[in-house]
Amino acid sequence: MAWQSVGKVLPQLPIPTPSIEQQQLDRIQSHWPEIMGDTIAQHTRPISLHQNILQVATVNAVWVQNLMFQQIPLLTKLNQTLELQLVKIRFSTTQWLTSTGDLPDLRPPLSPSQAWDQHPSRDPTISHQQQLSLLYNTPEATFHQWATQVQARTHQWPTCPVCQCPAPPGEIDRWGSCSICMTRCQL
Repeated sequence: MAWQSVGKVLPQLPIPTPSIEQQQLDRIQSHWPEIMGDTIAQHTRPISLHQNILQVATVNAVWVQNLMFQQIPLLTKLNQTLELQLVKIRFSTTQWLTSTGDLPDLRPPLSPSQAWDQHPSRDPTISHQQQLSLLYNTPEATFHQWATQVQARTHQWPTCPVCQCPAPPGEIDRWGSCSICMTRCQL
C-alpha cells in the first residue's frame, strides 16, 4: 500500500450527515425570526435540540421570565409551522454570549508589571533596567540617583491644573488632574 497525500485521501472519506435533531435545529434557526417575530428573535436564539426539548438562549433573565409565560403558544406555533413534535422549550441566559459569537474575554489577568506598564501614572521614558539599577547601590547613592531622575522627569511634565504640581501626562489626560487631586475630589 503506497502512501497518499492528505489531499487525495480526504475526498474519499464519507461526509457525515447531520442527525435528525441537528437538521430540525437548523430548520428552527433558519425560520426563527419569521415564526417568533423580530422582537423576540432579537433577544433569543435557539441553541440546541435534544429529545424534542428546544434550548433557547436569551439576552437576560427578564426575557426568560417573559417567554416562560408564553411557552405553550410559542411551542404550538413552532410545532404547527415546522411540523415538529417539540414537547418543551427551555429558556436560559447561560449560553447567550457563546451562541451569538460574542465570546467573553478569556485572556488571563495582567501581571502586576504589565498593569504598571499600562497605568497612567507610569512614565514610559524610564526603562525597567534603570529602575533595577537603583536597587544595587548604597542607600545614599540610590537616593541621589532617584532624586536626579525625578527632577529630570518632572521638569518635562505638565502641571496639574488644580495644585500646579508636575504630574504625569497620562494622569492629566485620564482624570484632568494629578492622581492626588483626583483622589481628594472623590473623598
